[in-house]
Amino acid sequence: MKSLILSILALTSLAIFVAPVHAASQADMDAMEFSVNHGNVGSFAKWQMGTKLLKEKEVTQKCVYDFSVQGGAVGTLSLLDEVGKPCVLPKSAIIRDVLIDVVTAPTSGGSATIALGSGAATNDFKTATLYSSFSGLMAGIPVGSAATAIKLAADEDPSISIATAALTAGKLNVQIRYQLSE
Repeated sequence: MKSLILSILALTSLAIFVAPVHAASQADMDAMEFSVNHGNVGSFAKWQMGTKLLKEKEVTQKCVYDFSVQGGAVGTLSLLDEVGKPCVLPKSAIIRDVLIDVVTAPTSGGSATIALGSGAATNDFKTATLYSSFSGLMAGIPVGSAATAIKLAADEDPSISIATAALTAGKLNVQIRYQLSE
């Protein structure tokens, strides 16, 4: 029990220490990784906790389409991040899963179709689908397998493509899970 409590305390203090790593140099990052892997908490060394925390990064990024912010004209729009700027997926990201959370069902005065894409393509997250089919939680094309994964060759802005007719309402939270490669 004492070991577990020490591990939790060490993780908590590590989380505070590691939080600003975006400003650290590669040498600093390597030193932090070594320090955590070889620290005095045995389970950290056993599990290589420094490597897991600092190098094996799996990211879930939420990108949003919101009619009330972006409108719904026919065309292609960037999905937005939490602060309203275009989402950016990094070069060498291997996109493993895409989940679409339909917060507000899209509506249209016509037969609008919606496609979602990584930015490298306009429909590699979800092919053009009639707006009325969007409800609840929906799977995208990448569904956790190598056969459906997408590797980006450059930084990309995920997008929504609206075709055939304009949308008159709708909000989609697109959850994109990826890992960085080389």
